[in-house]
Amino acid sequence: MMNIYDIRRENLRLLVDVNFLGSQTKLANKVGVGPNLISRLLSGNPAQAQRMGHKLARRIEAALGVTENWMDQPPRRVAEHRRQFLET
Repeated sequence: MMNIYDIRRENLRLLVDVNFLGSQTKLANKVGVGPNLISRLLSGNPAQAQRMGHKLARRIEAALGVTENWMDQPPRRVAEHRRQFLET
């Protein structure tokens, strides 16, 4: 079972891939954080990975216009995410 940090990491990866065509820098600029933070959040290496806390998850949601607590929901399939993002 995935913990909240794994869920947020996978949802962040989905946002980068779908909404920013794989560009961590573009997502970072939209959220107002450094690209290195996004890289650390997405790191698959547990020694280098940084956990995404509640405040940052809410900040990302607000910046991207997704519903509050979206980052905490189980990862969606790409098609479902595209549909939801385009509707907002």
